[in-house]
Amino acid sequence: ARGPGHFCLAASPDTLDRWRAHLEDQGIAIEADFHWPGSARSIYFRDPAGNSIELADPAIWD
Repeated sequence: ARGPGHFCLAASPDTLDRWRAHLEDQGIAIEADFHWPGSARSIYFRDPAGNSIELADPAIWD
């Protein structure tokens, strides 16, 4: 990507609360905690280079 990019990593839905807590404990701001139609969920934050990182329930791709 030129400039900030985005990538998504699949995460088991039962781990997303733990991921959010871990990131916040490390001082990483959560930009969005999005609940998709059908109950799937994604958490968004930024890496040090400004890229948008998404941890998502793989159900978003079903």
